[in-house]
Amino acid sequence: MTRSIDISVEIDASIEDVYKALTDATELVRWFPLEAGKNEDGSVWMSFGDGNRFSGAVAGSEPPRHVRFLYRQPPPGRDPKPLTEDDFVEIVTDYRLETKSGKTVLRLVHSGFGDGSDWGELFDATRTGWGFQLRGLKHYLENHPGHDRVVAWAKSVYPGTRDEAWAQIDELRRTGRARRTQGGRALRDGFVATVDGWNNGFLGVTLEDFCGVRKANVFLSTYDVPKSDVEAFEKRWQTRLDQLFSE
Repeated sequence: MTRSIDISVEIDASIEDVYKALTDATELVRWFPLEAGKNEDGSVWMSFGDGNRFSGAVAGSEPPRHVRFLYRQPPPGRDPKPLTEDDFVEIVTDYRLETKSGKTVLRLVHSGFGDGSDWGELFDATRTGWGFQLRGLKHYLENHPGHDRVVAWAKSVYPGTRDEAWAQIDELRRTGRARRTQGGRALRDGFVATVDGWNNGFLGVTLEDFCGVRKANVFLSTYDVPKSDVEAFEKRWQTRLDQLFSE
C-alpha cells in the first residue's frame, strides 16, 4: 500500500519555460534548490546547502509535456549504511504539463510513500514542502523569469507544540510589508506571501516535524536585490527565531 501527493498549479508562462524550470540546473536554483548541477550521466543533482546531494534518474520524458524522475532511497528512519539495494524503496516524481487558455497547468504526482505510521512524517513534510515550492515556481516564472535568485533562510528548532510555535511567530502574518499571494491560501503547516518591500520577493514560513526534530523556517527568495541586504535579513531573523524559541 502506498500514498501519493497530487497537486496542480496554473502558471502564466509557456509550457516550454515551465518544462525547462523543472529540468534545467540553472533554472532550478531560481525557485527550488540552493544548488544544482549535472552528474556525469547527464542527470541533474540538487542540494539545499547541507552538503547532501540528491538526484533522480529520468524514468520517462516527452518534452515539454511530461517528465518522470525515479529516486531510490532508504525507508524513513532507517540508517542507510547497513542497507542493501533490496532494502531501498522507489519514490517517483511525475510532472505533466498542458496548455489551457494560454497558460500552463502543471500537475505533480509524487508517489511511492508507504502507508505505515513510520512514513507519516515524511509524507506530511513532503506535502507541505511541495505546497510551498510550487507556489515559488509560479511566482518566479510569472514575476522574475530568467533572473537569478538570492535566498535568506533562517531556521531554528522549536520546543512545545506547533500551535505554541505559531503563537510565537504569528506577528509575521500581520506585518504591513507582507501580503498573501493572489488566489493563495495557507499551507498545511505554514503560509506564503509576496513581499513588496523586497522587490516582490517570495516569503515562506513553515514548521517541520520530522525524525524527532521540530524546526521553524523563514525562507525569503529575492530577485535583483543586493545580496548584502538579503544576508542582513537572514541574520535578523535567525537572531529573532533563536530568541523566540530559547525563552
